[in-house]
Amino acid sequence: MLQLAASRDPRLRAALLAERHFWQELDRLRIRLYRAALRPYVLAIGRSRISGEASLAEQHAARVACAEKSLVQNPVAGHGVGRLIDEARAATAAFVQPELLEWLPNVRPYFTFLEE
Repeated sequence: MLQLAASRDPRLRAALLAERHFWQELDRLRIRLYRAALRPYVLAIGRSRISGEASLAEQHAARVACAEKSLVQNPVAGHGVGRLIDEARAATAAFVQPELLEWLPNVRPYFTFLEE
């Protein structure tokens, strides 16, 4: 991207828009994964029928138990970081000129902590 800017390349504006779209797709897909992973927990909480009369400590313990049974610790790792990035690139490719994809950043280093 800096190379485009330094050379005053007319593709800079389009490349920046493509990168912005790519980051938005990554966010959209990542949030979708987290929402899908949250659904079993929400259902478990509903089924547990935690009493409003229970103490805060009891309510907390019940919610933690539901979380331990139903929440995936790392939904992104389960889905695959590489797959997430590939899906975001494919979604971006549907909206931008194909030659702009080469200017998309390597985002994998920003997601490595999610692979653990």
